Amino acid sequence: MNAYLIPKNPHPGLGQQSISYPLSTRETLTIGREPSRCQILIDSSYYQGVSRVHAEIKPVNYPTTHNILTWEISDYSSNGTYINGNKIQQSHILQPGDVIQLGKDGPEFIFNYQPQAFPTRKNNDSISVSQLLPVISKENSLAKKGLLIPGILTSVFVVSLFFAGSNPNLFNTLLGLYIIIICYHVIYRACGKDKPWWLLVGVAIAEILILVSPILLLFIIVFRGILPGGIEQNNLASAFIANFFGAGLMEELLKAIPAFILIFVSRFLKSPWREKIGIWEPLDGILILAAAGAGFTFIETLGQYIPRIVAAGGELAGLQLLIPRTIGAIAGHMAYSGYFGYFIGLSMLKPSKRWLLLGIGWVTSSALHGLWNASASISANPFFVSLFLASAGIVSYMFLMAAILKARELSPSVNRFGTYQK
Repeated sequence: MNAYLIPKNPHPGLGQQSISYPLSTRETLTIGREPSRCQILIDSSYYQGVSRVHAEIKPVNYPTTHNILTWEISDYSSNGTYINGNKIQQSHILQPGDVIQLGKDGPEFIFNYQPQAFPTRKNNDSISVSQLLPVISKENSLAKKGLLIPGILTSVFVVSLFFAGSNPNLFNTLLGLYIIIICYHVIYRACGKDKPWWLLVGVAIAEILILVSPILLLFIIVFRGILPGGIEQNNLASAFIANFFGAGLMEELLKAIPAFILIFVSRFLKSPWREKIGIWEPLDGILILAAAGAGFTFIETLGQYIPRIVAAGGELAGLQLLIPRTIGAIAGHMAYSGYFGYFIGLSMLKPSKRWLLLGIGWVTSSALHGLWNASASISANPFFVSLFLASAGIVSYMFLMAAILKARELSPSVNRFGTYQK
């Protein structure tokens, strides 16, 4: 190791007494109060201004003509990280002798290292077996990078659709499920964080079970009976009010139930299960709530809308509704719930503002939901209705993707280059 941190003033507040902390040329070093996530552990009883995950130091290839390996520090704290007395904005390339301070009155470390140039590769005209057959050497990488599963699922679903052609209900179910999975995969890849597939599938199934349980009836009574979710929709204003309460607030809260259950359960688990299952940051919230949105889309589309349309207009009409409704989930149910999930995860990072953040997320996601549902009331002209619907979908998608980008900035699990840090 040619880089290290030295405590400027050794103090019992450092969870582990060390003359120096070596920095890896491959791994990220995390500093903070969270024992399960930090390599340099800070005792909060001495330094209350240090966050659970305060800062990370990671190796980077500094963009010079010499390809020098150096280190970058990123701030994820509430009270800031200071380099030589100056507060950094998100990240900073460290220089030898830099003094790192966690918060205004937190512990200080001195960074030092000896520059190391990358070795240059020699030209080699020989051809290896792995070059001729890349699949041999990259088989494991395909799975680890999430590139193998989509191909396997696509092949399985294509063959299944061929055999299900004589059974319209099965065909619609398989097609709808495949489209929903692909839409969710886009969100998953955009987030760039690992979350167990069985957990995400379990959340979607749990949401389906909630919607076929008496819980749904109770919510309908409250939001569409007691609250104005069931008022008559005579114009755009009344349609928005009805859908804000009767669709937005009601359905977004229904989709958030699995997330709140996971938050509660994970508190009783030990590491690493508590990190895998729980919601500890905005990316966790987005992934979990978007999975609930996928389950909601599946049961609402295949269990409610399609049977009604098929009964009235035939199998072709059902298929024509199935495809746009499931594709639209990425700018619909998954977008609304994923946006709410961002605020649920953010509330875990900022517990003192928890109820405010939860309220903002719930109301905002419900407003996006209500806006889409009320679009049909904007005009009697189909062109203007279609234009408004498209605009509402674009806005919802933008809100979701903006939340994902902000969540990646805040996340201690994804670096600025988009790489997941295990």
